[in-house]
Amino acid sequence: MPKGYIYAAMAFSALVEGLNMAGRAAGQKKQAAIDAKQAELNARETAGPGV
Repeated sequence: MPKGYIYAAMAFSALVEGLNMAGRAAGQKKQAAIDAKQAELNARETAGPGV
């Protein structure tokens, strides 16, 4: 089997893993922002009158 095929498969695999890592990081960042907003909304709802 030619080495070029093996290197191409390895490069494709590395590309896919890089995209997975970037997507996972973006998803975690987005979820953290959603959680922070929800925590702020919850704090507002539980605040006493005049606070």
